[in-house]
Amino acid sequence: MTHTNRGRITVDLGGKWRLYTNTLPVNSRAIGTITRDGYDSGALVLIEATGLYVQVNASSLRNLDQRKVVAALAVTQE
Repeated sequence: MTHTNRGRITVDLGGKWRLYTNTLPVNSRAIGTITRDGYDSGALVLIEATGLYVQVNASSLRNLDQRKVVAALAVTQE
């Protein structure tokens, strides 16, 4: 069985990321919000030292598939 939204990422640049966290990792910046699989949302954060995107909820970091984030950002900026 397949699911059409499996692994899908959507990005809202400038979204209200403070709904998901009040703190950010050192040397990082929030750029908006991210939703994975249509229901799992959080703050989209760029770790500036490494150039990696992560999802932050409360003070928990979640790794993201960087290719999918870059693709979602490209769609958002069109």
